[in-house]
Amino acid sequence: AAVPAPSPSALTASPKIKAQLATYATTETLFKTEIRRQYPELELGPSFTRDEGEKEVGGEIGFNLPLWNRNRKAIAEARGTRDLSRQETIQLWKTELFNARQLDASQQMALRHCRTELQRMESFAASVRTMEKLHGIGEASLLELAENRHQLYESRLAFLDNLDKLLAVQAQLRYLTHANL
Repeated sequence: AAVPAPSPSALTASPKIKAQLATYATTETLFKTEIRRQYPELELGPSFTRDEGEKEVGGEIGFNLPLWNRNRKAIAEARGTRDLSRQETIQLWKTELFNARQLDASQQMALRHCRTELQRMESFAASVRTMEKLHGIGEASLLELAENRHQLYESRLAFLDNLDKLLAVQAQLRYLTHANL
């Protein structure tokens, strides 16, 4: 049976793409952190003072103004890193989608080859059975029987070779969305 190729939306559940999305989320957070450094830092908290023996409790509000444009280089670098991570994520998704489509096409071709070889093998097996009956009654020589058995053997080898290719492609298709990191 054919293994269904993952859809474009199912590929986002791929562990490789999830890891790349986590990297992108990290770079997005770093970019926002750099932007926040450009704005004043507000402070709000309790205040306690002691003046000439008297104690006073109250609130305090303050803010620090950063120098204007002090972090433009850091912001530009963080933006560049974020954009690069976004492009890498998109490129990885496109690559995985292309691989999934290629593997699906390879799987369909291997399935057709397997079915063809299976039919050939069944045909050769019927031919061998007929030849054994003919040899049993003396109508066919041992050489003809051996030749038919050899064809059946070669057909089985071809079938197993195609089956091996099919199973390898199916394993790769399953690995696309279920890979262990």
